[in-house]
Amino acid sequence: MQPNLPEFPPLPDLPTAPKPKPKPATVPELPPLPELPPLPDLSPSN
Repeated sequence: MQPNLPEFPPLPDLPTAPKPKPKPATVPELPPLPELPPLPDLSPSN
């Protein structure tokens, strides 16, 4: 027979983590990015 173990006190409730705020239903679309100019040809021109 094992001796009765002392009961541990109940653990304190952990504070609830803040819930992430819901994103707005309508997200404004970003304007299209301007096209980058073509990169210069880096190959050596003989």
